[in-house]
Amino acid sequence: MEKALIQKRTREVLEKADKPKEFTKGLQGLLKSYVDRDATKNYKRIIPDTGKFFGVPLPILRVISAEIGKFIQKEPTKALALLETIWNEGSFEARQISGKSLEKFAPKNLKICLDFVSSVLSDLDNWAVCDNLAMFGVEPIVYSNPELVLPLSEKWIKNENKWVRRFGVVSLRGYKRVQTTDKVFEILDTVMEDEDKDVKKAVSWILREITKKNPEDVAEFLARWVKANPSKDARWIIKDGMKKLPKKIQEEVLKKLMSSKLVIKSYQPKSILNVQKHIDGGWFWVKYSAFPYLGCQYGCEYCYWRDEKYNPHKPSRDPGVLEFEDAFSQY
Repeated sequence: MEKALIQKRTREVLEKADKPKEFTKGLQGLLKSYVDRDATKNYKRIIPDTGKFFGVPLPILRVISAEIGKFIQKEPTKALALLETIWNEGSFEARQISGKSLEKFAPKNLKICLDFVSSVLSDLDNWAVCDNLAMFGVEPIVYSNPELVLPLSEKWIKNENKWVRRFGVVSLRGYKRVQTTDKVFEILDTVMEDEDKDVKKAVSWILREITKKNPEDVAEFLARWVKANPSKDARWIIKDGMKKLPKKIQEEVLKKLMSSKLVIKSYQPKSILNVQKHIDGGWFWVKYSAFPYLGCQYGCEYCYWRDEKYNPHKPSRDPGVLEFEDAFSQY
C-alpha cells in the first residue's frame, strides 16, 4: 500500500468538494482503482447484508478517511455537505469513509456531527456501517460531553428499526473511558430483552466494553437482572456480557442465573421412539432410542448438546417445541 500516493490522490479528489457530481465521480474512480479480490470475499462473508460495495481493503479506506477528516477540520463550513455527498454515493466503502472521517472532527464540531449522524440513521442496513458511524461519529463526543449524547441514545434505542436500536446501544461505547451513570443502565434496560440477534450482540458487547472502566456498576446491573427472572434473550446477554468481569464475579452471577426457577413443560412428540437407519448410527449401537426429556434452559458451556448435530431441540424434529426456550441457540 503506497500511503503517500493514496493521500495525494485523495487530495486531488477533494479539490472538487464544491461540485458534488464531480467529487462523487472522482471518489468512485479512486475506490475502483484499489479493488482487492480478497477484500471482496471478506465483505461477502463477514457482512452478508452489505449492499453496494467495491471491495477496497480497510487500511486503504482509513488513509482516505484521514485525508477527508483533515479537510473538514480545516473547512468545517463545507463538512456537512461533503459528508452527505460521500454518504449518498451509497457504497459500503463510501459510508465507512464518511463515518471514519468524523473521528477527530466530532469533538470540536458537535452540532454538525450530530446533525449529519441523525440525518443518515434510516439508511443503516448492516452492523459494520452502523458500528463504524457510532464509534467515530458519537463515541468521541461521549468522551468530552457524555450528557449531551444520553438523550439521543435513549431516543435511538427505542426506534422500531433494529439498526437504529443497535446504533443507540453502540453510541454508549464511550463509557469504556467515562464513569457510568444510572441513566446509562436505564437506557440499557430498554434493550435487555430485545429479541433481535444484532441488537442482543451489541448490548453484550457494550457491557463488556464499559466493564473496563466500570466493573462494579456492570456487575450490579447484571445481578439486578438475574434476580428479575430474565427472559431467554436477557439470559443470553447476561452470559455474554459478563465475560470481562473478574472470574469470581462471573461465577457468582452464573450460579445465581442457573439457580433461577426451573421450568418444565410437557409436549406431544411425533413419536416416542427414534429409529436409527443403521445400528451404529447412535451413541450406543442400538436400533431404537427414546428421549425422556428434550432441551434444557441453561445451555452450559461444557454440555455436548452445544454441538448442533446432537441438539434435539429443533422444530424440524418436533414442531411442538417451537414455544420452548432453547438455551443452546446462543451457540
